[in-house]
Amino acid sequence: MNAPVQGMAPAATGWRGLAVGALELEVETERPLPAIEHAGAALRGLLGRALSRQVCPLPQPACAGCALRAGCAYPLAFKPATLPGDEARLPGYLPHAWRVPTGGRRLGLRLHLFGPGLAQAGTIAQALCAAAAELDWAGGGGGRVRRLHDAGSGRPFAADALLTPLPWPVLPAGGPVQVRLCTPLATKHAGADPLWPALRTRLQRLVKLYGDGSALDLPPAAQAPWRLVSAQGRTVGLPRNGEHARLARGWRGRLTLAELTPQAAELLAAGLLLHAGADTTLGFGRIDVKM
Repeated sequence: MNAPVQGMAPAATGWRGLAVGALELEVETERPLPAIEHAGAALRGLLGRALSRQVCPLPQPACAGCALRAGCAYPLAFKPATLPGDEARLPGYLPHAWRVPTGGRRLGLRLHLFGPGLAQAGTIAQALCAAAAELDWAGGGGGRVRRLHDAGSGRPFAADALLTPLPWPVLPAGGPVQVRLCTPLATKHAGADPLWPALRTRLQRLVKLYGDGSALDLPPAAQAPWRLVSAQGRTVGLPRNGEHARLARGWRGRLTLAELTPQAAELLAAGLLLHAGADTTLGFGRIDVKM
C-alpha cells in the first residue's frame, strides 16, 4: 500500500505552501470482508459518519443553518462547501490507498490530509477510533482499530499530537515516464491526454485554497507541458454514492510521457500525494509514476 515510487528522491515536506500528512489505519472487522469494486466511496461515507458522531449533537448534521459551523471539525475537514463563502472549497482529505481483502478481516487505509484536514487530524483519528465498533467497514460490519500510525514519522499517532508532514516527492524533468491511474480518473475533459487538464485544474485550486495562494502560470488545458507518447486505457463507470453522481464515467489506464518540462515534473510529483481530477474524496485520481 505504501511502496516507494521508482526513480524519485524525497525533498522538503511541502510544496508551494502545501503540506500533506497521512494517517495509516488497520481495522479488524467483525465479519469477513465482501468483494467490493471500489472501496473509496464506502470509506468516505465511513469517515463522515465517524466525524459527525464525534462532534455533532444532531442525528444528522445540518451545517447550513448551524451557528457553530465556522469552528466545527465536521464542515472544516469534511464538508467545507457548507461554510459561509466557501461553496467551492475543496475538502482537505482523500482516501489515498486501501487494502480490503475479500474474505479477510483486516482492512487497511491510508488517509491523506492537508489544509483544514491536516489541522483536524487529531479529531479525525479520535472519531474513527471512538466509532469503529458502530460503523460498517466496507461491508465487514463493526470493527476495532488495531493500528493507527503517523505515516510521516512511522510512529503510533495520538489524538493530541500533530501529524508529521510527508516528504515531498521529486521527479526529474525530461523522461520518459510511465504514469498509471491506480484508481479511475474522474474528469469531464475529453481528448487524447485525459491527465493534464485534470491535474492542472486540481493543483491550481489547492495552491490557491491551502497553499501560498500563488498563480502557477500553467499552460492551457489543451497544451500539456509534456509530449504524450502513448495512452493505453479505457473508459470506466465510476462507483458512487448519492450526491456524487455528477460524473458517471472516468478513465483508467497508463500513459507514457516524454519531454517533461521542469514544471511538468513538479506537478506530476504533487499529484502523487494530492491525486488528479474530480471527486478525489472517493479515492479517484490516484497516480503512480515510474521512470
